[in-house]
Amino acid sequence: MAAPNRSSLIGKAHRVLKKHFRAAASTANLPVMEHLLFAHCLENAKYEKAIEAFERLRQAFFDWNEVRVTTVTELAEVLRGLPNPAHSGAHIKRTLHSVFESRYSFELEDLKKQNLGAAVKQLQKYDGVTPFAVAHATQTALGGHAIPLDEATLDTLYIMGIISDDEKTKGVAPGLERAIPKKKGIEFTLLLHDMSAEFHASPFQPKIRAILTEVTADAQARFPKRTTAAAPAKPAEPSKPAAAAADETKKKKTSAENAPQKTTEKASEKLVEKPVQKPAAKEKPAAPAEAKKAAPAPKPSRPTPKPAPAARKKPPHKANTTSATKKLTKRKPR
Repeated sequence: MAAPNRSSLIGKAHRVLKKHFRAAASTANLPVMEHLLFAHCLENAKYEKAIEAFERLRQAFFDWNEVRVTTVTELAEVLRGLPNPAHSGAHIKRTLHSVFESRYSFELEDLKKQNLGAAVKQLQKYDGVTPFAVAHATQTALGGHAIPLDEATLDTLYIMGIISDDEKTKGVAPGLERAIPKKKGIEFTLLLHDMSAEFHASPFQPKIRAILTEVTADAQARFPKRTTAAAPAKPAEPSKPAAAAADETKKKKTSAENAPQKTTEKASEKLVEKPVQKPAAKEKPAAPAEAKKAAPAPKPSRPTPKPAPAARKKPPHKANTTSATKKLTKRKPR
C-alpha cells in the first residue's frame, strides 16, 4: 500500500480533529497591537488559559506603556497559568518597546490599509515578535491566509507524518496553506492548536495518542519515549574478612606514622627474619683465669741519651777581681 501524500493527510487530520474537538471563540475583534500581544500568551497554551492570562494583563496595568516599563518577573506573575509565563512576558515587553521606539505610540491599525506583504514585513521587523505571532496577526487582524506554528503544533504535525524531522527543526510546514482553504483556515487553526497544546502539556495521555493514531497508523513510532534516570550503581560492599584486614592495615599504618623513628627502626629489625644458625660445637673447659689472662711482657724502652757535659767556665782574672772588690769596699770611719 502506497504511503498517503501530504495533502490527503492534512485533510484527514482536519476531519479527525472536528470529530473530537470544538473550535474556541475567535479573537478577531481585537486591534492589531493586541493581536500581537495575545499571540505571545497563546504560544503553546490552550485558548482558555491564554484568554484568562491576557485579561489579567490588561486589568493589572493602567496602559501598555506601564506594561512596557514593568519587569519580566512581575509580568510572569500576572501571566501565571501559561506553559512559560517568563518567556511570554519577555516577548510582550520587547514587542511593546520596539513598537514604541519606532512609532512613539502603540497603534498599528494603519497596517490594515497597506498591502498584505508590506504589512507582514513591517511586523517581522519589530523586536520580540515571533513567527507564530506574525502568522496569528496575519490571519486574525490583517485578513490573510496563514497557519500559526508554535512548538506544540510542529510536534503534532511531525507525529501525524505531515512534516519531516528536518522541517520540524526549521519550523515550517510546506503545503499546509494550500491543503487548507482560506475559509477553513481559522477553524483548522483553532482545532489543531487546541489538540497540540493538550498534547504538549501531557504527551503520554492515552486519549490524545489514540486521536493521533487515528490520523495515521504509524504515528506510534514517532511518539516521545519515556526516559527514566538510571539510578547510580551502589559500590560493592567488601566481605567481612577483607574489611577486617583493611582496618587492621589502616591501624598499623597510623601507629607506624605516629611512632618515633627509633621505634620504627626496632620494629623493622624485628620483622627481618634472622638466618638459621647451626648448633655450635662443644667447647673445651676453660683454663684458669690466671693462665688465660697472662700479663703482657713490657716492651723494651729505648735508652735515654746522656746529657752533654757542661762547658767549663774560665776563672775570672785575679787582678781584675781584686781591683773591683777594692772599689766597692767603703772606708770605715776612724
